[in-house]
Amino acid sequence: PVNEWLGAAGLGSATVRGVDANTGHARDSSTGDVNAATRLPLNLAAARDLLGVPAPTASGDAYPLGNGVLFVGAETMVSLVPRLRSRFLNPSLLEDSSTLAPLLNDPRFNAATKTKPFLSEELLKELPNTLPARLAPAKITGAPFAFRREDESGRPYVSSDTAETEDVTPYTPSNEWLRAFWDVLATSSSTPPGETFAENPFGEWPLVSCESSMLVRVKHVSAVFAPPVSFESNETDEVQSSEILRMSFADGSDRLKSDWHWLAPALRAARFPVLDRRA
Repeated sequence: PVNEWLGAAGLGSATVRGVDANTGHARDSSTGDVNAATRLPLNLAAARDLLGVPAPTASGDAYPLGNGVLFVGAETMVSLVPRLRSRFLNPSLLEDSSTLAPLLNDPRFNAATKTKPFLSEELLKELPNTLPARLAPAKITGAPFAFRREDESGRPYVSSDTAETEDVTPYTPSNEWLRAFWDVLATSSSTPPGETFAENPFGEWPLVSCESSMLVRVKHVSAVFAPPVSFESNETDEVQSSEILRMSFADGSDRLKSDWHWLAPALRAARFPVLDRRA
């Protein structure tokens, strides 16, 4: 019904289907082209008629189109910036309608309705408001890593020898948050295939999860050792590392397998970063 209503209003056709699950960008189902939305026929007058229409947001509330900027993004992206959840259109709009997804990624429709795709550039700007201040690049000047400061149960850790509460939040970040971040990064254009992370816009942030609650800066991901999959009996079985990180260690993991029984204790004793496959 939504597609038919939009079509009758002259707001495009339902010929372009599909949306990237991590970014929310529309794509052509036959070619995977995320720019397909810009080729849709569009009646700007009909688009402007939508101003004032209540739109569902990711927080469950309704917000009138045009009263302020509403971001467009998939649930994976929304989960990275919980503070802005009420400023996102409900991600289900991208998933449930073959017309809305490309429309909400069309610059002409965005300008007419004050909607805006939430891209990696916006995510980078929002990180200081999402992650603990102690993880900001300026706070760890000169250090290649920081610590998540979690206890064994994964809860934020507060040192007992300090009088004041440590600057920690529920977003330490969690394993789920880190997986979502790397999934988004894998589908964004921040690091083109074949290039290193050294010049990545997120390079200064410590977002590579390693053992002993260590977080290594993204630009140093090539210095992280990856344990062979399922080598140790206490590795539960379900390896959940992000695909983009697994690809970075595809070679090293196999080559280290036969020597991991003695290499692992040596690396840990020397405090070398070892990838935490739970994140």
